[in-house]
Amino acid sequence: MSKSRHRRRAGTMALACMLTCSCASPPSWMRFAAAVQPADASTQSRPAAAFLPDTTVKFLDFSTAWPTRATRQPADPIQGVIVPMSAKVSRLMPSFASFTPAKPGETDLEDYEALTPAKDLKLILEGHRGLTFYEATAQEARRKGFGRGPGRAAGPDASLVFRFVSGVEQPPTKGEPAGKLLIQRTWFAYYDPIEPAPTAATNGTAKPDTDPAKPTPPTKGVILLMPGLYGTPEPIFDLMIKEFRQNNWGVLRMLSQPSRFTERVRMELDPQAMEASTQSVADILGDRAGECALAAQAAWNYLEQQRPELAKLPKGIIGTSGGGMTLPTVVAREPDRYAACILIGAAADFWLIARRSAYTNDAASIDVRIKGMDKTPPEHDPAFDWRRFDERYLASCLLDSFHTAKAMHGKKVLMLQGDGDLAVPAPLGDILWERLGKPERWLYPTGHEGLVIEMVPRDIGKIIAWFKSNGLE
Repeated sequence: MSKSRHRRRAGTMALACMLTCSCASPPSWMRFAAAVQPADASTQSRPAAAFLPDTTVKFLDFSTAWPTRATRQPADPIQGVIVPMSAKVSRLMPSFASFTPAKPGETDLEDYEALTPAKDLKLILEGHRGLTFYEATAQEARRKGFGRGPGRAAGPDASLVFRFVSGVEQPPTKGEPAGKLLIQRTWFAYYDPIEPAPTAATNGTAKPDTDPAKPTPPTKGVILLMPGLYGTPEPIFDLMIKEFRQNNWGVLRMLSQPSRFTERVRMELDPQAMEASTQSVADILGDRAGECALAAQAAWNYLEQQRPELAKLPKGIIGTSGGGMTLPTVVAREPDRYAACILIGAAADFWLIARRSAYTNDAASIDVRIKGMDKTPPEHDPAFDWRRFDERYLASCLLDSFHTAKAMHGKKVLMLQGDGDLAVPAPLGDILWERLGKPERWLYPTGHEGLVIEMVPRDIGKIIAWFKSNGLE
């Protein structure tokens, strides 16, 4: 493989989602990712921005902006169904939808029937680049590598594995006998606390944390962990989860964003119909963020039904990159649930993030076209008024973290940010920090990968200490 192809592949897999590693000897893929970072990240210039949103703009009311899903009413707190799974989380692997629509499989039909028992709607699966999970064989799971699903490094397997299923109903078009159900799914796993691994101080006499006879340590709190796009790199999240579990916390893990979050969509903007264009973009991006919040709420509800003893324990939330960008929206859905919140490599204004991210071409989930133009003009080109478009977008997308950040005011909040972040542009991270009310922030002289691969692992102990001192004990 050529060097350029290696870099493209690394960019795609790393897309706004790298997290931490506490292993002494990182795997080869991680050493490669670190190698593409500047040797001295402090020399990396701050990303330039043609314009930035006005942080003094009034917060808009998002209370009526939540999506209403198929077979549900707006007042229903749970906008879908939970489907329990018997599979081990370490056997789940991601699968991307292709251009050609797939024929529904057994899992698809199970979800369809759970959501709409009447079966009176035509099932439409996720489109190109939509991400779902499937249960791999034991042999395939042993061969998996980077980007191939949760592994065993988190300690004993998850106690609960389940998925949240929701859908969007579309009325029948002319000549069709029935409407359509655009289904989407979000996969979760819950991990109980575990005892720390034996150390030299125990002379190896302690049972290993894989001993099934060892009782589960008491749970002091539960943390919702939201990854970056595509949930990668899963082995790094495994290691982070293990650290949390060894500190007597349960971990509710969102394996990846909802399955349509990365679905490829074409956005055609009309300079002569700016309001309609911005509303279309706001509807799409707001709906994707809203689904993250609906899925998280349903996951908590199911978890506490299965484990009632967890309901009164303090809850924390940590989101990295794509998970960090949507974290304020998730918190806004249930603001009373979370005692402490950590955002890593996050930012506000989903539209500008998508436009300016260094990984935009790698992800390719948003294809922007301008009506009447052969090429999409850059931001400095007067052929299209990008500033005006963004202002209108923020006035329409009420579930953007630019507005939902208001729900986190007064909470214990920590931001970790790379000063040279190009994947989630650092200036937009500053915007989110200001909209959050300028909470505690740890700034690092590095880019996105440097933050999540090098800095966060180095400071995992500080992160745990911060959680403990802010309500997770």
